[in-house]
Amino acid sequence: MRAIKTSDVTEALGLSDRMARVLIHGWVEDGWLVVADPSKRGRSRELSAIYRQYIGSLWAMPDNGD
Repeated sequence: MRAIKTSDVTEALGLSDRMARVLIHGWVEDGWLVVADPSKRGRSRELSAIYRQYIGSLWAMPDNGD
């Protein structure tokens, strides 16, 4: 699983570093993300196990042609 850094969120969503950190903090509190690397300088997060499992089941669903 790929680690998610603040810079990834700022680039993807066009946000300031501060706003990206606020969002990421909320996503960790809500259980979407977990801290993968707790170091101050290289802190990263990744999708929590329950959401990785959910996404995995979505990928496994057959395509019904819609």
